[in-house]
Amino acid sequence: GPDLNRALTAAEQLGLIDTPPARAALVRVLGLGAPPPLLLAAITALGQHVDLEAVPILRHYASYRSVPVRVAALTALGRSGGPEAEATILAALSDGDAPVRQAAAELAAQAGLPAAEGTLLLLVQRGDVAVVAPLGRVGGARTVDALTTNGRARGDAKVTPATRAWILGALLLREDFGPDPLRVRVVEALGALRTPEATAALVRYLAAVPVEQQRPSRAAAEAALKGQRR
Repeated sequence: GPDLNRALTAAEQLGLIDTPPARAALVRVLGLGAPPPLLLAAITALGQHVDLEAVPILRHYASYRSVPVRVAALTALGRSGGPEAEATILAALSDGDAPVRQAAAELAAQAGLPAAEGTLLLLVQRGDVAVVAPLGRVGGARTVDALTTNGRARGDAKVTPATRAWILGALLLREDFGPDPLRVRVVEALGALRTPEATAALVRYLAAVPVEQQRPSRAAAEAALKGQRR
């Protein structure tokens, strides 16, 4: 209808109805085109109960000119899952606008997409602090190689020691990160940093790993902390 406010209300109400006709109405609006506020409302509503049939239109709006619309489309895609949605999220990591990159990074981390590691690492090395936390959640050996060398933290003007310590500490705390020789490398790099952030990361790791596990990386963390106290 011609009344934008009524249309916005209708879109919001349709988002509360998990039925094929409700989803079809929202997809139809998106297919016909609408003012950005209505597009945003329709995408947000569709994202409440997104299905695979809605993925093509959401992928279209993931490259729309409006930043909020792109972010909403990516968020809805993140709830749908599937290869096409994942591919769109990975592509959005290279978007020209920081809010879109950040949204894509968060979604990639939530989905645990290993394919996001390379782009996230490159963004961090370029000074994009918005994707630091997601990298800590999906990073692996490639991230360790990029941030450390020969048991020490690698220097990089755009990756501050605090950021480096935060990422390495986040990797250590993940249950899926390893094997233990890789953890030892991270621990040694944190010990070499000798910053408050690195010390805090080592303390958190010791608190998270029971003594009875007898991990070499835990022993290395204890040694690193003792060395810093001397």
